[in-house]
Amino acid sequence: MRVAKARNPGMPMSVRCIVGAAPTSMPVGEFAALGTAVAWGFTSLFFAEAARRVGALRVNLLRLPMGLAFLSLALATTTAPFTLVTPSRFALLAASGVIGLTVGDLAYFGALRRLGARLSVLLMALAPIFATLTGVIPELLTYPFDELSGRVIGWGDATGSRGGRGPGNARPRTGGEWTA
Repeated sequence: MRVAKARNPGMPMSVRCIVGAAPTSMPVGEFAALGTAVAWGFTSLFFAEAARRVGALRVNLLRLPMGLAFLSLALATTTAPFTLVTPSRFALLAASGVIGLTVGDLAYFGALRRLGARLSVLLMALAPIFATLTGVIPELLTYPFDELSGRVIGWGDATGSRGGRGPGNARPRTGGEWTA
């Protein structure tokens, strides 16, 4: 094996690596992110097939005890216990978990069964945008018209909407000069 020379002669020897081999420090975060994305994609495919075979409700009822066991294990093994959580807040947290894990996942498995994995995951990825819009639109309706129009004009100016001719959309003139 040959050792690749660093492009910058001022670089220390630890930066050099063997050509064709992995670098000396493994990119753990990047591999974890890639593994999570792959697992997320395959999980959606597996749950879509399971929902088609036995139905969304049965898949959810089979998955809930496993989820409860793993969440309980995570709660029991965390180093920072929930000492600051009052009983009323814990009740709200538990109710939120029950609603999210039953109703939300039942709807998700139903979407996997009816729409398929690709469209369901796409809609799930768009959920933050829809949540933002449903939170912003009622707030915008409380502003007076002049303040709302000023916000819209300011937002348009801040995003650089110039009729498609922003800095990245320069086009050449006939004489070879570039215009913005």
